[in-house]
Amino acid sequence: MRALKFIFLLLNVAGLVWAAYNARWECCLQIENKTISCIVYDCPLWQPPPKPAYKEFQSSDEPLPDNPKNIEISRDIQYDSVALFYLIALWISSALIGIVYRIIRMERRDRLLHIISWIGLGGTIGTIATIVLWLIFGGWGPPVFFGILGLSAGLVIGFATSFKTPAK
Repeated sequence: MRALKFIFLLLNVAGLVWAAYNARWECCLQIENKTISCIVYDCPLWQPPPKPAYKEFQSSDEPLPDNPKNIEISRDIQYDSVALFYLIALWISSALIGIVYRIIRMERRDRLLHIISWIGLGGTIGTIATIVLWLIFGGWGPPVFFGILGLSAGLVIGFATSFKTPAK
């Protein structure tokens, strides 16, 4: 059981590094407090992209003035994309470790691995619900709500049932 916990820890550290490495950055051009155009970059969290020059925004849909006044080019990290990538990694690692734990646990119950397996199950149910609803309603916003709801429900159910002795 210690090996499964260690593998889970390694998978989560790898997921965190993966999420940080695939961070999404947004560079926006604002002219007179009005956002005209944005460019999105995928760069590591520790290596932000350089601020693009004004000319790089010329390829946008809106024509830009030749000599603008009061321009500002901002560069911001989109933390929600980093969190989403980590939640995906957490779900996958929890589901994999949970499956292995359920196969090899026999009569013994480990509280932490029991909770992890429920987190994986909750994330899987949340993902299935997201895909089904997306197919029914024809694609709507990001599926973060049901994913977080599933992971959270799995955590609560796993914690609540971890104190019960397994049925023999």
